Amino acid sequence: MGFVWSNVFNHTPGNSFDSTRFGLEIGFALQKLYPGKIDWDVNRFLIGNHAVIQAGKDGADPRTVLENMRDGVEQFVERPGNTLFISS
Repeated sequence: MGFVWSNVFNHTPGNSFDSTRFGLEIGFALQKLYPGKIDWDVNRFLIGNHAVIQAGKDGADPRTVLENMRDGVEQFVERPGNTLFISS
């Protein structure tokens, strides 16, 4: 199953498109294609995650970075008293 186009809107099944992974893949691919052209520190407020910034500088695999991010979120949610609000 792929994308279904209706006017200008793109409808995808629930988990078929991961925008976080897409962003990581694009950013890290640009880093490989144009080494030194992306200033990760200038974009730190856009990215917001120090580990992702360092991984981008180091040329890490985006899938590994994404897995590490998900592990951190799971650890946060498991701590007593922490609540993660997600709007739908």
